[in-house]
Amino acid sequence: MQLGTQHDIAAPIDAVFAACTDFSALERQALRRGIEVERTQGGNDPAKAAWRLKFAVKGKPRTLDARVERFDKPNGLTVAGQTEGMDVALAVELIALSRVQTRMVLSVVLKPRSMTARMMVQTMKLAKCNLNGRLSRRVGDFARDIARRHQA
Repeated sequence: MQLGTQHDIAAPIDAVFAACTDFSALERQALRRGIEVERTQGGNDPAKAAWRLKFAVKGKPRTLDARVERFDKPNGLTVAGQTEGMDVALAVELIALSRVQTRMVLSVVLKPRSMTARMMVQTMKLAKCNLNGRLSRRVGDFARDIARRHQA
């Protein structure tokens, strides 16, 4: 299953890439949303970062092991992860529209590896429109925040 969105940001591509790879800020944001975040690799090198995330889905605790797979400054990055029965990939592509305008294209791919995960993805497909809307709103908020920080 694939989810995706794109947003144009009033900031140069380098500023957008810096915000997308500010993993410390993204980790703090995840903690505020109730996700336990443990950096397992990478230290200060964002190209080698890896995490263990713990969160609940429908009341059931889940663990996601994620790592940076592709780090192509300033064009984008890919983070891949595995959880019980499912592979997850998040790709961020950045396109410079002008010196002060950048398009961010974000896609999330879920690939089930077990019957339980297939059932969960099938259920999510029924709500795909709703999930895409929620993803678009969150990424839009992030894009507006990047533009606001760049304007300041």
